[in-house]
This record gives sequence, C-alpha cells and structure tokens, in this order.
Amino acid sequence: MLRTATLCVLAALSIAEVAHADSVTIAKGGQPAMTIVVPPEAHQGKVAASIGGAGSAVYLQSLQVAPGERYLCELWAKRTAPDAEAGVQLTVRWQTPGGAWLPDNSHDRSAVLPAGTAGWQPLQVAVEVPEGAGRLVFMCSASGRRGEAVAVFDDAAAYRIPREAE
Repeated sequence: MLRTATLCVLAALSIAEVAHADSVTIAKGGQPAMTIVVPPEAHQGKVAASIGGAGSAVYLQSLQVAPGERYLCELWAKRTAPDAEAGVQLTVRWQTPGGAWLPDNSHDRSAVLPAGTAGWQPLQVAVEVPEGAGRLVFMCSASGRRGEAVAVFDDAAAYRIPREAE
C-alpha cells in the first residue's frame, strides 16, 4: 500500500510545542472547542487530536486526487466517557479541483463509532473518486456531544489502492 497522506491537525502548531505541554486547546467564541492532547490519550505516537467543549466540531484535511482513483481512509477513535448522545465519525467528502463542494453527495462515505464502545476502535471507509472531484476531504467529527465526553482521533491515513493494471 502507498501511504499518500496523514492527518495533519493545525499545521501552524508545531509538534515540538505540543510535546512540552499536557494539551493545547483551541477556543472559539471564548469556549474551548478542540484540543490536541499528548499521552496517555494517543493511540500511537506522541499526540492525538480531540474534540471537547463543543456540541459539534470537525477536523478537515484534504488531498489532491483524480477521478477513478480508489482510497482506503482510516483512523482510530474513542470517547473518553460513555455518551450515547455523542456521534463520533470519519467522513470522506469531495471537492472540485477549485475547492467547491461537489453538489452530488451520493459519493460521500462515513463510518460511525458505535454507541457504548470503550477504548480505541478503528473506523474505515473505502472510496472511489467520482467524476468532477479533484480533492478528497477527510473529516474527523463529533456531534451531539454533551457533558464531559471528548472524542479522540489518532493514526489517520489515506492509502491509494492501485488498480490491478497499475
């Protein structure tokens, strides 16, 4: 498999800065929304991305693609507290080469973390790039979050699946 992209959360924040803190929180409207955390929350490595303090939020990462290419997109996700109301998911959407969302969302794919699961769980979607798309948009999201539950994401990647003729 060819690893073509990994999730890059907040490119303006260097990993070195995060490694010397317990966490770095991004605020919106004076309220904490998203946090980058360090172990023990990370699945592997030194950092993971999380969403806490917001009802709904999403991390977006995109990569250039061509129609007809196939990808396996995956990440590891968990909730820090059981919260059946909180949706945690991986979604793949599409943009045109110019950056506009494709109007036809029938090619979008999602994998949802089942309610009541504990610990790290893999989420995966396999996709084929539709006509008109120039960018694959990899989305890690949390919705309907209440209370102390935090969605944590790690080890996100998109792998190009070669055609048999390649």
